[in-house]
Amino acid sequence: FAFHAPQLSNPSTSHYDFRTASTCLRAAEDGTSEAAQDKNEKGAATKAAAADDILNSPAFLKRKLDVLKSDIDKTEQDIADAKQRYDEGKAEWGDQFDELAREYQQIQDRMNSQSKNGDGMAT
Repeated sequence: FAFHAPQLSNPSTSHYDFRTASTCLRAAEDGTSEAAQDKNEKGAATKAAAADDILNSPAFLKRKLDVLKSDIDKTEQDIADAKQRYDEGKAEWGDQFDELAREYQQIQDRMNSQSKNGDGMAT
């Protein structure tokens, strides 16, 4: 909240001229506020700093884009290599994993049936 002292219309009298008093209400009537003026000044300063900022220069941004594209290409190649190794491993070991899963399921079924039957000895 900002309040500026009103101007005296006539210094010889003690009457204030409230028409020229600068208050938030008066500023709102004028369509400007102190916060808006501060924001405009800060925005102008930020734009000036951004124009001089090397991180926002076209050359830097172009180089950054090139680096990101190369990182994406490398990651895509790594994914393709991992999928190929997965397929090779599945071809080599897939039958053995399927047999182990089948054997585990048989053991689980046998244990469940023995617990339902109440047999004292598990085999």
